[in-house]
Amino acid sequence: MKISIFSVATFLLATATAVMSAPLEEAMNMNQLDARAAATQTIMVYSNSNFGGFSEAITVTIGSCKGLPKAIRDNVESADHFGNYRCTFFRQSDCQGVSEANDGETIGTGDGGSMKVTRPYIKKMRILLRNHARSVRCRPL
Repeated sequence: MKISIFSVATFLLATATAVMSAPLEEAMNMNQLDARAAATQTIMVYSNSNFGGFSEAITVTIGSCKGLPKAIRDNVESADHFGNYRCTFFRQSDCQGVSEANDGETIGTGDGGSMKVTRPYIKKMRILLRNHARSVRCRPL
């Protein structure tokens, strides 16, 4: 039986490629799972201003409209745990109508300067939305 160096090299290359592709495929699958996990944010909503009263955790898919659960709908006065997202609450269940968001505010830096930051909360909903929130949408800052 005659074996050439070319045949051995081809066999070794094919074996190495098969072994290396398995970890790569596994890493790609893990990255897809990480991306799905990162695509949601769990926020807290409260029935009273300043994070008081009844509270409920709501998981929001980033960029999508989420209807508020019946237990808290029309009874939200404050919200927090927005992470690095701008979350907007709406008066209608389809993320339309009057809205309230954790917009930016200017704060002093202590050295005479100031900087604009996005609040990770809403302490008190505006009067037009207070106790009338029916949906929420969060987007990256």
